[in-house]
Amino acid sequence: MAKQIYGASNLEALLNDKVSLNESGVIPPELLPEAIIPYADKSLYYVGELNTVTNSQYWKVLTDIDILLVHFDLSEPPTGSGVTTVQLLKNGDTLNPLLSVEFSSGETLKTSAITLSLSAFDKVSLAITTVTNAYHGADLTVSISYRKAAV
Repeated sequence: MAKQIYGASNLEALLNDKVSLNESGVIPPELLPEAIIPYADKSLYYVGELNTVTNSQYWKVLTDIDILLVHFDLSEPPTGSGVTTVQLLKNGDTLNPLLSVEFSSGETLKTSAITLSLSAFDKVSLAITTVTNAYHGADLTVSISYRKAAV
């Protein structure tokens, strides 16, 4: 039977004799320190020129997770005065967004290193609440790095 190893950090721990495999050939979950719990990424998109909208499409979280990093990336920057505001929403709640970022004229990238906890079956979506007075920016990609919540 081949031994299963999940993630480079787990392999490194094995090579350094920090963790032993169990009878099934895997690292027992109770021995995984928080630092080597595997990470995953999810992306949400808005295609075309940004306009004020609460997106009806969502990502349904299937297990408890911790969001650790969120990248907001525009392929084309906004122009003009004012700001284009993008919100990351939990369960469509526009009054209490998980995260809100503002793009001024010429800006295309915003990154937030944060810890946000979500529960199984929470829905994550986007809202664009304000736009600049000229070109609003276009083709938004929101990349979310997360891990399964520690038990």
